[in-house]
Amino acid sequence: MYCDKLKSIVRKDSVDPDVDEIVIQKLDKFIKEKTTMRERQKLNPYRFSIEMQISQETAIKAFIIGAKCELFFPRFYYSCSCGDQFEVSNLNSEIQCTCEKKVVPEIDRARLFLYFKLLEKPTPCDWEGNRGIFPLDFLESEGYGTENFTLADVDRLLGREYTEDLISLRKCRDAVFKSFLGKEDGFASS
Repeated sequence: MYCDKLKSIVRKDSVDPDVDEIVIQKLDKFIKEKTTMRERQKLNPYRFSIEMQISQETAIKAFIIGAKCELFFPRFYYSCSCGDQFEVSNLNSEIQCTCEKKVVPEIDRARLFLYFKLLEKPTPCDWEGNRGIFPLDFLESEGYGTENFTLADVDRLLGREYTEDLISLRKCRDAVFKSFLGKEDGFASS
């Protein structure tokens, strides 16, 4: 479905040998057959690991490398002790939860959950055995609660350099996006 971008994950020089064509085909199948359009805005690497029987380390590596290939955009969500969860754009800024608690997400990495937004539109792929129909977007799949990788998990599984690289990538993309919006007619430059 996302052949060119997915195959570029395997071609990356720095890729771990665990992220091979089989993992990429499973990622393609997972996105195409096991997620809705809405879920593709907030893909869960933990769910991918469980449903496609991939090790957690390999699953998160595939998503991080996919973010470097501009197939995914990393999204960070902070889960407050009160139970609220909200998206965070700046990990180092103090934010206030609805319960009035002030937090700096970067400090409490175990409460900072990592999801990925799919940046590509679905296109047919010619891989044999991977021609399932697209899911009906109004159907919800099994819930996995709040189970997902936190930045602390990624630090533990892959090393802090992976998360720092991902955070840096996110900051660069945010800056490009803001710069683009500032140049559009009708948008004020910030």
